[in-house]
Amino acid sequence: MRNRSKRGFTLVELLVVIGIIAVLIGILLPALNKARRSAATTSCASNLRQIANALNMYVIDTKGKVFWRGSPTNPDINSAGMDWYIYGGREKGNLYGGSANPLGWFNSWSRPLNPYVGYKSDPTNLNPAPSRALEAFHCPADTNNSWSEGTSCYEWVGTSYQFNANGTPGIPDTSPIKQMPYTGLDGFKITNVRRPDKTIMFMDGCLNYLGTSPSWHDPKRKVGNVCFADSHVVLAENIDFNTPETSDYKW
Repeated sequence: MRNRSKRGFTLVELLVVIGIIAVLIGILLPALNKARRSAATTSCASNLRQIANALNMYVIDTKGKVFWRGSPTNPDINSAGMDWYIYGGREKGNLYGGSANPLGWFNSWSRPLNPYVGYKSDPTNLNPAPSRALEAFHCPADTNNSWSEGTSCYEWVGTSYQFNANGTPGIPDTSPIKQMPYTGLDGFKITNVRRPDKTIMFMDGCLNYLGTSPSWHDPKRKVGNVCFADSHVVLAENIDFNTPETSDYKW
């Protein structure tokens, strides 16, 4: 009997196999990326619903009042009015230190919604509570942004989501302008919101910066998750914040 030597792949066959694998990767990779973005978008929307539920429990305890409105004459931290970001989320270790942070607010507030997502604040910071509860304020697609100094919005200010406040508003409770939802909802009675289905309550932080940074959920489209005052969440597109009201949304 003659010995038959084992025949291996020829170079051509090996190149063909490598080529087929490369083609399959090229076909599957966009689908995998799309599935990954879709999962992050769904998780983000779930976060916003949880935050909305926390606010609903909060306003029960405050007789319907959404946080508090600022005083134009009192710069005290408890009189400054609710900011875009410090309604809830990480209370310590946030990186923002710019001009909108004159009193170190982003690292010194006991954020009012935190207890309603199961997080116990520790004002002394001597025994920080080990908890994943604050992940409700962290969009999984929020990784790094040019506008948040190259870090995630969550690491920058403690949350990935903006609340509908006009910065640190200087509009007193006696002003008639407080009846206009797009001036901010802090100090507002939730039952006085005229169109809860059209009034933004919370939204992806990236939506205010789409002119300089891509969307977290689709780099080719100007989209982001938005939670309205009636607690429904949608992936909204092309929201224009250059005017106080748009055709579809009030801010």
